[in-house]
Amino acid sequence: MQPGAPNLSVNRHDESPGGSRPRSAGRYGPRAALSRTGRAAAGRIAIAGYHEGLARLRAGDRGGAIGAWRRSLSLDPGLGEAWTQLGLALRAAGDLPGARRAFRRAALLRPHRPIVWIDLAATLCDLGEFDAALASADKARRLDPRSFEAWSTLGDAQRGSGRAASAVQCYRRALALRADSSSVWFRLAETLVDTGCLDAASRAYRRAAEIEPRRFRLWFRLAHVEASRGRWETAVEGYRRATELNPDCHEAWYNLGTAYAELGRLRLAVEALGAAIDRCPRDPDVWNNLGNVMVELGRTHEGIRCYRNALDLAPGYDPAWNNLGVALEELGETREAAEAFTRALDAKPRQTTYVVNRAAALARMGQRQEALDQLSRSFPAEPVVRLLVGCLPEFGRLGVVPAEEE
Repeated sequence: MQPGAPNLSVNRHDESPGGSRPRSAGRYGPRAALSRTGRAAAGRIAIAGYHEGLARLRAGDRGGAIGAWRRSLSLDPGLGEAWTQLGLALRAAGDLPGARRAFRRAALLRPHRPIVWIDLAATLCDLGEFDAALASADKARRLDPRSFEAWSTLGDAQRGSGRAASAVQCYRRALALRADSSSVWFRLAETLVDTGCLDAASRAYRRAAEIEPRRFRLWFRLAHVEASRGRWETAVEGYRRATELNPDCHEAWYNLGTAYAELGRLRLAVEALGAAIDRCPRDPDVWNNLGNVMVELGRTHEGIRCYRNALDLAPGYDPAWNNLGVALEELGETREAAEAFTRALDAKPRQTTYVVNRAAALARMGQRQEALDQLSRSFPAEPVVRLLVGCLPEFGRLGVVPAEEE
């Protein structure tokens, strides 16, 4: 062979039928590893993709951002911040399982960063996986005992797992670190309601409302708590603020009307309940309570129309049947009243008010034995029946049932 001539025997194979043939690597053959230069280029492309995702997110293109981060991570799965941003975007988009996977990858890459564990814990809470959320949030707390986010998220996990007292302690620890969080004050208030601490809950709602006075839900929930405590003046204040912030919420108008009625401000109650009907004319509770107010104002015929409207919407709605019976009794239509009380009892046979009202109507119709039989069936203890008959010879004034009584 001449010096410098090509060696044509290299990598050649015998093409004769008995010789060996070259083998194709095919799908499962060895792959060439990226060179150091190739890996560096892929890393630069991955980082560029990460920044592209941030830019798309700032422009309001969440779907484009998610796509950019996924492409980036396919090139470099070790970009911990890209996993975090992907998790946040997926959580905002409602893909909670995807967000959980992303945050877990981020936690594996950055286990000493509390915020990673906090994001994972929050997502686990959203998924209802509260025991796992507790573990993640507690990890964040141990990494940074002065982290407001760690304590507040731990509180969410404790509350979700049924540990309300522990949740209260966590929220208070969070607020000791940052007292200006209306969200945590609100969650503390909700948890205090769960534990029956209504005074403390009311104070927490008010603190939240001081920080964020234009948040509808704060005033609405505060008013609920005040109403449950019989503090109708402050309940009116809360419901009125709620209607100012969300004038289209018929529930706020309905509750405002009910609170006015409790205070005896019947004309204001009619206005508020009318506003509720304007916004949701198919709510039988509103028609029932408007009927009660009309009857109290002496506008019995209008009250009866309200009760019938409620029953058109919900034929088995027992409070309206009972209250229709009461109104008919006031007009002297005792037989029709007894039929209405019977319909109320068909829905709830053991409701004491309905039993007594029907028995009273029967007694007024002269059917005293049937009335006594009704009472005896409902109240097997004979002294109770004697007491009723003795105290209420005609079975007395009939009881009106608001929508809330079930």
